[in-house]
Amino acid sequence: VAGVVEEAAFRGYMQSHLERIGPSFAILVTSAVFTLLHATQGLTYLLTFAPGIFLASVVYGHLALKSGSILPGMALHFAGDLAFWHWSIQATSDTSPAW
Repeated sequence: VAGVVEEAAFRGYMQSHLERIGPSFAILVTSAVFTLLHATQGLTYLLTFAPGIFLASVVYGHLALKSGSILPGMALHFAGDLAFWHWSIQATSDTSPAW
């Protein structure tokens, strides 16, 4: 759900409005805000994952710009969240979850 809502808000709304100023500006500002809003998960989380979050956001923004749609970024965001969730479960458990 996060990937759908975040892409609609950040790329579909925020970035699309900022693109009037310039596409690179829009992607960078949207990505910075996107990264900072992940600080709600804790400072350690943010400091550890901020570069990856920012880079992923730039990719989602570029996909939205080039395709004219948030759907490719939405799919990639969902896949990335799923992979991260799977990795975090494996990293915190003694046994791998049955997939």
